Amino acid sequence: MTAKYETENLDDVVRLSVFADIGIGIAASKAINQSMIQVMEEIGDRFSPMTWVLMLLDRDTDELFFKLVAGKNAEKLGDQRIPKDQGIPGWVLEHRKATASWDTSLDEQISRKITALLGYTVQSVLASPLVIDENIVGVVYLINRKDETVYTDKDIETLTSITDFAAVTIEKVYYLSALRDMVNMDPLTGVFNRRSFDIHLAKESERCSRYGHQVAMLLLDIDGLGEINSVQEYSAGGEVLKDLTRRMRSNARRIDIIARFSGGRFAIMLPHTQENEAEVVRGRILGDIKQQNMRGKGIPYTVSIGLVAVGPDRIDELVLLASEDLERQKANRPAKPTNST
Repeated sequence: MTAKYETENLDDVVRLSVFADIGIGIAASKAINQSMIQVMEEIGDRFSPMTWVLMLLDRDTDELFFKLVAGKNAEKLGDQRIPKDQGIPGWVLEHRKATASWDTSLDEQISRKITALLGYTVQSVLASPLVIDENIVGVVYLINRKDETVYTDKDIETLTSITDFAAVTIEKVYYLSALRDMVNMDPLTGVFNRRSFDIHLAKESERCSRYGHQVAMLLLDIDGLGEINSVQEYSAGGEVLKDLTRRMRSNARRIDIIARFSGGRFAIMLPHTQENEAEVVRGRILGDIKQQNMRGKGIPYTVSIGLVAVGPDRIDELVLLASEDLERQKANRPAKPTNST
């Protein structure tokens, strides 16, 4: 009898928790995956259940879905979902504490469903909430013991301790990730800061020198950001910065590096990119902003975008060359009309 774990992207915990507005890096997500798999292994060793699962709460649908599964015929649980207020898991969510039951009539709807899927009768269950930063994000649910004994009050205490440990581990990964983000990310827009950009540029310079490919860069500057702040509320500038960030992200690839240099100035580094390919990206960003302004939605603004693409021989000048092209773009922009007196 082998255990089966679904290991793909346990960052659903992140998405469904209070940390959703912090975000989490790939490394942190992998750490959470591994931590929860270890927790599931500990549960298997400690309680010897026939089958055990981690259910996560989907707040969009008010359902619990099976995320990690292990034990006999666990793979048959697949993508099953149950209402969050149903059976023992529902009781656990409502009362925010663990429980054990050998009266399966209390869990009849779920028991009947699981019995049909697993191919054996549910006789005893043990369940505990997974609480992260005071928010319940899921339920750990154990079905039957291999020795056919029932779960006890002592088992409730033990499982509670294990799930509490799991929650602390997840919180630690989160906060360490958040601290790293404070050093590397711009807090307002969520993109890299200048320090991080320079680190990525140094790494890309090494790759460029090794393999001989081209690297392109777009340098963006919001026109008249100070005027936007002075004419409208100060928060208007922040909204413009966030809007431009969304448009950069929607038009960039996952491998591209987006950073805020200062004020209304941003950079996008595009590895393995020719000048004509970068020109397409510049055109899409400018087109998106123009269409939004025409629709009259949000705060109207314009940007100037410098562009350069270089090979290994000039990559050290990437930022300087992009800055020079940005100034040319600004110089060629039509002057804004002034009110005559």
